[in-house]
Amino acid sequence: MVAKAAKVKTATSRTALDRPRYVSNAGFTLFELLVVVAIAAIAIAIVGPVVGPGTRSGLTTTVRDLGAALREARNVAIATNRVVVVEIDAASGTLRYVGIAGPVVRRLGAAVSLTAPGGGAAIATSRLWFSPDGSATGMTIAIVRGADRMVVDVESLTGRIRVAL
Repeated sequence: MVAKAAKVKTATSRTALDRPRYVSNAGFTLFELLVVVAIAAIAIAIVGPVVGPGTRSGLTTTVRDLGAALREARNVAIATNRVVVVEIDAASGTLRYVGIAGPVVRRLGAAVSLTAPGGGAAIATSRLWFSPDGSATGMTIAIVRGADRMVVDVESLTGRIRVAL
């Protein structure tokens, strides 16, 4: 009978090249990523017009900018202790006044409708005075875009500026 030789395992050092290479399946293929991007684009195209900004958000920005410009003009009148005259031109949609650093012109970017205090008829161009004590000549300014309408109201005695969104 012939005896079989036993295989002896010896400890040998392994190099990086000798180690087995493992293939990882943890990533995404390019095709899978393209499918996800296509689905996201379709969802945005469907949901975007429903949720996205419309003309009303642009109108809101215009009204807030107008309110900020009027507050700035009032603050200039108080800070410089002089009367500041703000001219609002409904035809061109601009607001002008002389600030601390010189003339300031703001474009309102929407159709503007001006009414005198007490809700009178619409007027084309109007001037609003801010006194050094903060008071003002009253005015209601309506910003109109399409069917949307927002109002900025300047109180006559206090000069307080209210934006109705």
